This record gives sequence, structure tokens and C-alpha cells, in this order.
Amino acid sequence: MAARDLQRAGGLQRAVVAVATTTGTGWINEAEADALEYIYNGNTAIVSMQYSYLPSWLSFLVDKENARHAGQALFEAVDKLIRQMPEFKRPKLVVFGESLGSFGGEAPFMTLDNVLARTDGALFSGPTFNNTIWNDLTSTRDPGSPEWLPIYHHGANVRFVARPSDLQRPDEPWGGRGWSISSTPRIRSRGGRPTCCSRNPTGCANRAVTTCCRRLAGSRW
Repeated sequence: MAARDLQRAGGLQRAVVAVATTTGTGWINEAEADALEYIYNGNTAIVSMQYSYLPSWLSFLVDKENARHAGQALFEAVDKLIRQMPEFKRPKLVVFGESLGSFGGEAPFMTLDNVLARTDGALFSGPTFNNTIWNDLTSTRDPGSPEWLPIYHHGANVRFVARPSDLQRPDEPWGGRGWSISSTPRIRSRGGRPTCCSRNPTGCANRAVTTCCRRLAGSRW
């Protein structure tokens, strides 16, 4: 229904369509939405839907699968509508989510390769300890980079950010053409004892970190 309403309202004619997965009560971060609209001068459409009435922390404990199902269902519905359009008329498709929303936002992909293949950009803030992509990238980070602020594949397509200057970390260009990302620090939630504290001297995972992903071409936020 949300995807059809997006189409009815003319959202697919905008330059960018963002699929936002919410927290339990239907909240998305206003700053992330504002940044996207600012960069594209308002030529954007953001679609989302509420999947629970519970606060995020409680929803995570008792019905986090609802976030996964909602994130996947909404993205697949929007992606299907966009793929039905002539290629030269298609808007850019980006995804974002914070906390439990980042958990649901990963659901259509489960691997970084799928994120890069199916979207024009992604912003996952404050991921949970159950976030598959976050954990995979962290565990396979470049040697010497800390778990709380990893570097993955020399920062070619993914960068972990705690502050704006971290977008320049490492000091190598992003893959493909340049683009901009606007992000602010978020708290990464981890359950139990961080594994790095017991076996890895490169740092612990309880710092404030935001993950930004983007693919090889185009302008990103």
C-alpha cells in the first residue's frame, strides 16, 4: 500500500526515492531525511511504514522479525515499481534506517554486494548487534583498523563514520565518481561483552559510529 501510494503521489518522478525503515513506533531520524532533501533541493520522495506500536527497544526484544519483514517488503515493492519504468526515467533508489530501522533496512540485501547492486546509496545508523552486514564488514575489516571504527577494503565503497572528518578515512578516493554523504554520529548497540576486548587489541565496539555505504557511480548522500 505504501509503495502504491508513493506511485500515486508522483514520488517515482522525483530524482531520488528513499526507502526508510522505521524504529518500532514508526520513527525515522529527521536529520537524515532533511540532509537528503537539502542535497537534492527537495527533489526527493521518502517512503516508509510503521510495523509495530512498541518502543524500539521492546520491539527489538519481542518482535524484531517484524522490522525485517517490513524492510524487505517495502523495498521489494518500491524496487519493482522502479524497474518497471524505462531506465532513463528511473529515479535513484537509496535506503536508510537507524537502530532497529537499520536492522530492517538490511533485510532485502544481507550482503554488501547486494546493497551495491540494488541501490544507489545506503545509510545505516546505530546498527544492532544482529545486523548481518555490519558484523560481516567489521569482522573482515582491513588489518590494523579498530572494530569501533573499521576500514573496509580501503574505503572504496563503505565508510564507518563517527564524525564528518571520518569520511576522509582512509585518505583514498571513493570508487567511481565523487559524491557527498551527510551523517551524524549514532550509538552502535552491542549485546554482551565486545569480542575485541577479549582477543583483539584494536579497540572495542561501543563507540559512537555511523555506517555509510555507497556504490560505484552517481551522487550520494
